[in-house]
Amino acid sequence: MMGFKGAMKTFSKKLGFISSGSKAVEAELEKLKKENAQLRMTLEDMSKQNGRLYPACPESDEAKLLEVPSDEIAILKEQLRDAQEKNQKWKVYDHERESCMQWNLARRIELEQQLNQAQRTLEQQQEETKSEGQSPASMQQEKQLQESPREMEEERKRASRLQVELVALKAKYEEKSREVVRVQEELQVERRSWRQTLALRHEDQKRMAVLEQQVQSSARDFENEKQDRQSLQHLLHKVLKELRKARDQITRLESAEIHVHQSITFKKKKLQRETRFSEPSSCTRLDLDKTTNQDRILNPTSPLKSSNTLDERFLDCPICSASYPVSQHRKLLEHIDYCFN
Repeated sequence: MMGFKGAMKTFSKKLGFISSGSKAVEAELEKLKKENAQLRMTLEDMSKQNGRLYPACPESDEAKLLEVPSDEIAILKEQLRDAQEKNQKWKVYDHERESCMQWNLARRIELEQQLNQAQRTLEQQQEETKSEGQSPASMQQEKQLQESPREMEEERKRASRLQVELVALKAKYEEKSREVVRVQEELQVERRSWRQTLALRHEDQKRMAVLEQQVQSSARDFENEKQDRQSLQHLLHKVLKELRKARDQITRLESAEIHVHQSITFKKKKLQRETRFSEPSSCTRLDLDKTTNQDRILNPTSPLKSSNTLDERFLDCPICSASYPVSQHRKLLEHIDYCFN
């Protein structure tokens, strides 16, 4: 490299260039090499950063990532937001890198043109000095000038490698962009599925609320029916108790009526037997009638008084309070059965 610089100085002196011009060319070459080295380091750092940001994962892990549960939607949103921010940074960086590469290529072409011009001028100078003979210094300069295209070729190869790396990085960037789009689509699908699940859950909650209301209403109806049934049973017991009392009273009255009827029949038969043997006198008949009237007045079990007593007493229906005379107790029983049913 130092020989190349010396050759450029000597060549510039021979061509009549001022020293400041040669320094400018050297400075440009140094600047170009530094820019190439800086660009190479930047590309290496970018490749490492890309490997850290987007590590390669097996197909099984990708399949697991595609199966995002609904409870990780917030995490996916955060990751998607970070990916979009990094994507934007990558776009800006790619634009700046593209501009840098274009400027580097333009600068390399310009330097190649200057070098070709210098080579043509050197060849012309060599042809002029061949007739005079070559000195060792000129041969050294020629050797250094021959090495300079090789260095330029190396720089060109490096730029080509950088271009290949740039294309590879672009392909990775496009692949990651497609992956981001795919993740966004999957997130939309998960959102739609989550909304449908929420809607179904809301419908199930409504249905469960309606069923709970129906169960509560059925329970209240059951309790009301139970209370009504208990009330009816209590009323039935009361009616049956009253009915038993009425039947007992009717039985006692019927037995008293039968007893009175038998007593009257017995007295009638006795009187008939007595009248069959002797005709009673008027005084005796009057005494008998008087005795009969006294018996009717004093004897409470006489047929007339018993019949009037039975007709004067009433029995009430325990359900509707309808009144029936004791003599119509069978109708009262039929009426109670009717009211109860």
